[in-house]
Formats: sequence, C-alpha cells, structure tokens
Amino acid sequence: MKITASTFIILVTLFVLAGIKHSIYLYLFVIGTLLSLFLLRTTKLVPAIHLLTGFFWGSAILILIASLLSLAGVPLQRWVLIIPAVILLCLILTSKSNFGLVNWKFTVEEFILFGFAIISLISHVASMKGFIAPILHDPINHATWAKQIFNTGRIDYFYSPGLHILSAFGMMVDNVNVSTYILRLTNLFNGLMFIPAYYFLKIQFNSKHIAMISVHSCSYSVQY
Repeated sequence: MKITASTFIILVTLFVLAGIKHSIYLYLFVIGTLLSLFLLRTTKLVPAIHLLTGFFWGSAILILIASLLSLAGVPLQRWVLIIPAVILLCLILTSKSNFGLVNWKFTVEEFILFGFAIISLISHVASMKGFIAPILHDPINHATWAKQIFNTGRIDYFYSPGLHILSAFGMMVDNVNVSTYILRLTNLFNGLMFIPAYYFLKIQFNSKHIAMISVHSCSYSVQY
C-alpha cells in the first residue's frame, strides 16, 4: 500500500507540474484522500469517508501551506504544490504503522452515499453551464483577489482567502481563468457539503437512517 500510495502522489504531482488541464482537482482529491487515510489510520472509520472527504482534506492542506508561506514572505508559485506531496510521502514512507491495512469493501449505505455525491456534483456543475463568472454577492472582488495571488504570488487580503488560493493555483497549473475556477470550486464544495452533514447527523442521532433522510434533499439542491 505504501508503494501504491507513493506512486499516486508522484503521478498527480507530475500532472500539475506538467500543466495538464483540470489536474488540480485530481491532485487535491488524491493528496487529501491519502492524508485522511494516514491521519485517521488508527480509527475504525470506513474507507468511504476517506474518499468522500478527500477533496476537503486536499484543499485544507494546500490552503494551510500556502497561507504559512505567504506569511513568511515566500511568493506562491506552482512549485508550492510539491510541498504537500513531499510531506505526505515522508509521512507515509517513514511510518511504522499498518497504513495499508484498509478494508476496501463498501456497504450498501456507502454505495448510496457515492451515488448521492455523483448526482449532487453533476447537478451543481451542470447547473452552472453557460455562466462565465461565479454567482456570488461580490464575484468581481473574489476574482480580483485570486488573480492578484496569481500575478504577484502574495496574499494581500486575508478575507477568507482559501477559495482565492485554490483558484490561483488552478490557473497556475493550466492557465484557466480564476473566475472559472472560483465558479467550479464554489459549486464543487456546495455539492459535497452533504457529506460532513451526513456524518454529523449520523453521530449526533446514532442513526444512519435519520442521517440519510436528512441529507437526501441536500444532495439534489442547487445553491445560488
């Protein structure tokens, strides 16, 4: 499992460094999923949760590293994407724990969650077809701040810069406009928000049925 995980990390890192279009999404998912597997390896969590929350983990670690580098005065450029990959590789390869002992058998409940995730993502992304700017209350500001990070490598406005950081790195990878990335990322996160809601409700009420019913409508909703 360590060799397989390391191979995936190296491949997605090479993809973003090579400028392959849309590879930033795969990079965030793979890095995040493997980071979740490593950090939560001693828990009894089902494997589906690592896959379903991988994009959140990947986004969080990249935002954290980029923010720290910016505070230290280091310009943000494409090479920064190497740092999360190197850190994760070191953690995995030096770990003495049974990182690879994951039971990849999925239950019916988990297959339903995967189905909800696919439907939710399709509905959110498809609903944005034809729009050229993010549907936010201040789309120009978001696009301007993200483009500023892309142009200067600095985060001068710490107004919830996570979305701006991810969008700037996306444009660094494949030169797709930051406005497009803000639009897509906003709706990707909206489409995946039912996942943490599901696990919260499942733990809170100790019932997967209540959680499943509660998030059912969320997976179909399109937020504007």
